[in-house]
Amino acid sequence: MFPYECNRTPAQVLVIQGFLACRKHHDRLLLMVRMMSRSGFPCFKQGERAVKALEKRFQLHLTEVQCVQVGVWAQRAQTGRDGGARGQGVFAWR
Repeated sequence: MFPYECNRTPAQVLVIQGFLACRKHHDRLLLMVRMMSRSGFPCFKQGERAVKALEKRFQLHLTEVQCVQVGVWAQRAQTGRDGGARGQGVFAWR
C-alpha cells in the first residue's frame, strides 16, 4: 500500500497513480503537445503558452509526496470540504 492510498476511494487512487505516471514521462508529453501546438487545431491555439501551462501542472519542483498533498488539497477545495473555496479545478495541481 502506498502512502497516498490511505482513506482514498479507488477512483482517487487511480487518478493519483495516473498523474504520477504522466509526471514521470513529462518530457515526452510536453514534446508531443509542443509539436501539436503548431497544428492549427483550436485546442492548441494558445501555442507555447499552453505548453508552459501544462509544464507548470506537472509540479516538477515538488516530490511525489508533495504533489499528492497539493493535489488532495485542490480536490477538497473543489468539493467544498475542509472549508475550501469552490471553482478551482479538481486536479489543479498547483
